[in-house]
Amino acid sequence: MSVGDAAEPAATPGTEIGDYRVVGVIGRGGMGLVLEARHTRVGQRAALKVLTAGRRGVGDSAVRRFLAEIDVLTRLDHPGLVRVLDAGDSPVHGPWVAMEYVAGDVLRAHLVKADGAPLPLAFALRIGRRVASAMAAIHRAGIVHRDLKPENVMVVPDDEVPGGQRVKLLDFGIAKLSSDDAGQTTEGTVLGTAGYMAPEQCTGLGDVDERADVYALGVILFEMLTGARPFVGGSSEVMRQHLFVEPPIERLPAALPEPLRALVTAMLAKEPTRRPATPEVVARLRALEAEHAGALEDEPALPHADTLPARVVPAETVAGHRMRLAQAQQPSTASLAAVSRETPAAPAAKRRWPWVAGAAVIAAGVVATAVVTMRPGARGAKPTLQALPGMVIVEGARFGMGSTPEEVAAACAELGGCDDAVKPQLARESPVRQVTVSTFQIDINEVTNREFSAFLNAISSVTNVREDNEAHYPRFVVDDADERILFDLYRDGGIERHPDGTFVAKPGKEDLPVIQVTWDGASRYCRHAGKRLPTEAEWELAARGVERRRFPWGGEAPRCDGVRFGRKGGSCTDAPATLAPVSTSPQDITPSGIHDLGGNASEWVQDQFVSPTYTDCGTCRDPIAVATTADGDDMRLFRGGNFKTPTYVVRTTTRSRWKRDAVAEGIGFRCVAR
Repeated sequence: MSVGDAAEPAATPGTEIGDYRVVGVIGRGGMGLVLEARHTRVGQRAALKVLTAGRRGVGDSAVRRFLAEIDVLTRLDHPGLVRVLDAGDSPVHGPWVAMEYVAGDVLRAHLVKADGAPLPLAFALRIGRRVASAMAAIHRAGIVHRDLKPENVMVVPDDEVPGGQRVKLLDFGIAKLSSDDAGQTTEGTVLGTAGYMAPEQCTGLGDVDERADVYALGVILFEMLTGARPFVGGSSEVMRQHLFVEPPIERLPAALPEPLRALVTAMLAKEPTRRPATPEVVARLRALEAEHAGALEDEPALPHADTLPARVVPAETVAGHRMRLAQAQQPSTASLAAVSRETPAAPAAKRRWPWVAGAAVIAAGVVATAVVTMRPGARGAKPTLQALPGMVIVEGARFGMGSTPEEVAAACAELGGCDDAVKPQLARESPVRQVTVSTFQIDINEVTNREFSAFLNAISSVTNVREDNEAHYPRFVVDDADERILFDLYRDGGIERHPDGTFVAKPGKEDLPVIQVTWDGASRYCRHAGKRLPTEAEWELAARGVERRRFPWGGEAPRCDGVRFGRKGGSCTDAPATLAPVSTSPQDITPSGIHDLGGNASEWVQDQFVSPTYTDCGTCRDPIAVATTADGDDMRLFRGGNFKTPTYVVRTTTRSRWKRDAVAEGIGFRCVAR
């Protein structure tokens, strides 16, 4: 017994708690102990879970979570879940629960033993599918685990199933029950373990559903298949990566089956709506397991909501520490649980994350909320996405992305021939590749100075302003966490900082598109708003359509009074060499109502510039170009013309590049969502 256990009388061998006598300690966590115990009359072996002395107080969140875990486990019967045998409340030791005793190792032990090497494919497929199966059962019952990780997956020997091992999910202490989660989690509280938390879970906004568990299982699969998690570092850095950095799918072994690679990629999607539902994960893993690991056991039936037992822990029990027997069950020969070895992430500190702190942005109506309706009158109708405020829907399609040799030659002819400066620019548009893009929504307008200044105010507690080294005035808005520049407050720009530290759009420039924003600044704005930057393919589909429009509005050449372009050294030198308020260029409108894709400000997209021409993208479904490079070489793409560029840049296929951490007076952005 450790010194810590000595302070807990419940851990003393021989101590009686309810009808159980303590034998020893299995594990200890931040909130409780798991003890090996035996029933005093029948001798049944059990894992007895109790709270530590300091966490038994009335009103302590540990009590609520302890009771929630009992509620989860007593409502379901699945081979991947631990069964509750008994529960009670001891006057001396507080609330307790007896669970079936499981003899085995947590999945983390298998990963540690592998010492950074991938686990065998058959093992990874079997474990992953069985975890997904247990998840499907709890999700069907309206429960979200929220702390799925290798420490909470017990691998149990069982000669009766293919592969000789089962799994048991452990530690439902922070599980979310959809029926009464109100009051369980306060907005701004981050629950989970950083390495396995979904992006939406990292925000602490409380809007977390079963798709967060799908993301966590995606991380676990990635770790089993590569030997390491996709993101590593301190908790705050890992959470930032979950939110803003694309997973390094290229680290998956090249020999992996392509359907498995595609599944892991989908499960790790930043946007919850792009992840597969849990039953789909089970089905896809079953198919892979049958092909690459052999025999399968029958899939347990999922529960039906109307057959689930009623909630057994009433609200008043939390205050009184009175727990009734949850569900009488016959003893089992195998079983249970150890306390998690990795403490969940602590509640957020007073300084909220930049993607959380958002009163000004929320008030401005920037945060995205998906609305789904059903088309009436259609049997088996599919959900139809309604456009969010300020956005339009672009229907998914397969189209030819890029320019043909004839289209490039036509662009050169209009210029009177292509010189050495223009040829590389046009070469980036080739060769044409067929891509499939899923349906998405895109902002009608470019983000304005008014909107971006509200965002800067919302994240001001986690940013600082660095001086210009030459002019010595506060200029660069920098993120505290990683020192990346987000925005340049250059004197001729559209946003200024008042002496009290607040950011405001300059008078008369409120509705101009924001410029002098880095790729990181644009990306973080979109994430903060519940959106993201568009991919190159999405941007081109929105601008060009399946009809392959030459310009966003059609085939007619841009006019100086209709599109904001060519103001500096171009064909519109008689017009003001400035930006225009968004939505005021009468020609620059797509058939679906998207403004200013051709001119005004060019726009950042997600993709890295990885090649001077288009590269092979495999199946080319929702492609995005990502390469692992040093920051100094990290070039990002932007699309569309701006108020300075010549006519050929206004075309829907033009691709330009700029350094991720640099700014330009002609680059702004807009966001997309799904």
